Amino acid sequence: MIFQRAAALHGHTAKLSNPTLNAIRRDGFFPTKPSRKLHNSKSYFWIHPDGSKMQAVYFFPLEKSFRELLILKAFLSNSVRVFGAGPLGFNILRRDDPWDFELDLSNGTQINVEICSITDRNGFFQRLTAEELLERHSYYEEIRIGILKKILIAFPSSESNELLDQLRDEGRSNSESVKNPFFPPERRLFTSMTDLPLLDTEEQLRTEITKKHRKKHAEKSKTILIVDNRTATAALSDFERLAPKLRPLLDSVQFPEIWLYTGYGGGLKQRNEDYLLLPLKLPSANVEAYFENF
Repeated sequence: MIFQRAAALHGHTAKLSNPTLNAIRRDGFFPTKPSRKLHNSKSYFWIHPDGSKMQAVYFFPLEKSFRELLILKAFLSNSVRVFGAGPLGFNILRRDDPWDFELDLSNGTQINVEICSITDRNGFFQRLTAEELLERHSYYEEIRIGILKKILIAFPSSESNELLDQLRDEGRSNSESVKNPFFPPERRLFTSMTDLPLLDTEEQLRTEITKKHRKKHAEKSKTILIVDNRTATAALSDFERLAPKLRPLLDSVQFPEIWLYTGYGGGLKQRNEDYLLLPLKLPSANVEAYFENF
């Protein structure tokens, strides 16, 4: 199986950067560059009842469209590296119309790229969205009351409850702006005592791939599907075990390539990015070329 073979090679060739706080890094999914060199990156620590800690590093840009653009850039860079295609230029012809990207490549081909996301913890996306909202708006001295209320509700405390009560008593409109209590931006530590319920990773993959294949859009046979792996605690070995179970589904969909992307950091400069791209599905003609240049 192509995924297991690629995962095994990654395990033999990737060097683990030193984890912090004596935490165990998530098995198989870890940056190979020190976190201080990564942009748009965030670390999570899962502390277990016995006191042991596990660290997971996540790609964490604050805008969805920017995240998608950097994932596209990583995919194209990876394609040049593993398929030995030489320099490759591209133009974005369309975005979100109907696929995330329609591309014109300098080698004379046109492809589409579609990105979907999975997680393994119920409520994890909502938690990330709330953190992104706070971080994104911390750059502004003033903030709209409607947005401020969303942040205060997402991060309840005695202070946020008092501010919510004050805004309610004053009868302020959500469209008004007030002084931003989260300005200026700073390094923040988000904590939670809640253990989010575990989701079935295989089911999440099946759901997202099937959902994308059911889209009533043409050109699926020239569309690359990238699964953005935003699982919280799933290990690479978990994906290795479930990959064979997905084979019938992967063979039945029209997407010629399906990749699992796990991001740790990213930016406009290559030295600030770190990610792992592993193929779930490739055209048979590309398989050997991939492993020759891995």
